[in-house]
Amino acid sequence: MQATYPSGSENELGAELRTEAQRRRRLVPSSKPGLNERDAEFRRVPDRDGQAGESCGMESEMRMMSLAISKQRSAKSSSFYIARRFRIKFETAIPTTSTREIPGGQMNIRLGHQATNTPRVRSLFVVILLLGYVLAAAAHAGAKRIAPPTTPSAITPPAGNSAFLLGRAEGTQGYVCLPTNTGASTASWTVNAPRPEATLFVNSHHRYVEVVTHFFSPNTNPNESASKPLPFGSPTWQSSRDNSKVWGKPLASIPAGSDNTSCPNTDSIACLLLQSVGSEAGRSGGKFLTQTTFIQRLNTKGGSAPDTGCSALSDVGKQELVPYSADYYFFRAHH
Repeated sequence: MQATYPSGSENELGAELRTEAQRRRRLVPSSKPGLNERDAEFRRVPDRDGQAGESCGMESEMRMMSLAISKQRSAKSSSFYIARRFRIKFETAIPTTSTREIPGGQMNIRLGHQATNTPRVRSLFVVILLLGYVLAAAAHAGAKRIAPPTTPSAITPPAGNSAFLLGRAEGTQGYVCLPTNTGASTASWTVNAPRPEATLFVNSHHRYVEVVTHFFSPNTNPNESASKPLPFGSPTWQSSRDNSKVWGKPLASIPAGSDNTSCPNTDSIACLLLQSVGSEAGRSGGKFLTQTTFIQRLNTKGGSAPDTGCSALSDVGKQELVPYSADYYFFRAHH
């Protein structure tokens, strides 16, 4: 491609080049000793026409500088011409997020972030999915086809309620040794109300998964069935799935071993019917247990007070934790 130049520069450069071609001179340094390169005298070698030129070193140096400047102008003019003649676009295959301009043209820079799935990330994702599936399956396993055993009328929920969750509990009942009555010289084991503790499980695909924890806590959201004034604490059940809670109070009980179907084990804690006296949604708004209206504690085994260790006043203050197991049925009203 031939470069174009401004008209003034082309005339000056052409004139100088023509003068140089006509002279065709050759500069030879003087042989006089003691002169440096800048101050050296030059003598002109006659050109083809036999005419001698000027013998001036400064003129030659200025001429060489003029040629260098002319070449620089030529390079700049060529670049300018090419940039104006063609508009260059640079495109990439990445999705566009920004465009930047460069002198003489436009350059589209497409910046994107492409997610990468490393084996470690994929493994973590699979674990999270499996955990979510197990928890969901566990929560719904107890809610499907729940058929509580036939129970005596005293501990049977009113009509219009049906079981939606069965949790098989393992935990402890707490006891404290107290005097039998005021001024008595004897003592006996008394249920330590703040100490029922248990974990409720469901059988999901032949594996037991925790669904509810059982403990004692203050009722922070009582309903119309709550006692007035509120006791310092009530039996509490909290969902391991969504952290929702329900508080209950005992309505009725039957002794262990008194019913072969629902409460067959002697020397165990009583079987109960409890009513919901309050509920609370979980931190994320979950309401799984807030629908509870009644709770049955059936098939109890163990957990009864010790036979020894609390008879004299010297035993007062002793505490014992006794393991137990039971089935907890959670009921809700029909819609």
